[in-house]
Amino acid sequence: MDPKSHSIVTIQYAKLCLKDSQLEPLGNIEILKVWECGSEKELIKKFLEVSKFFDYNCLFCFIPVGVALNFDTLSLCERAKIHGLLDKDVDCEEVLHRKPLIDFISLFS
Repeated sequence: MDPKSHSIVTIQYAKLCLKDSQLEPLGNIEILKVWECGSEKELIKKFLEVSKFFDYNCLFCFIPVGVALNFDTLSLCERAKIHGLLDKDVDCEEVLHRKPLIDFISLFS
């Protein structure tokens, strides 16, 4: 997939807390769907408002946990730039290195 030409159709997330050395959900998983938001731009905008994903003043407000998050983060960044939700000059590779995340990809390699 090419983040510059392929669209994001869903974003799933849930709030987690650390309890007894384990991550546990705080409520239900949220699933944003492009067909319910009206457009990819609105889907990404809604997620960015909730997560503050690219807010450097709030780096730890939302910490992604999952598998292959480098691709997901780069895709989200590129698509947000395309829709004017991030400045065109934002370096998505730099975002990737600044954003804290917990990626389990190394467990599967």
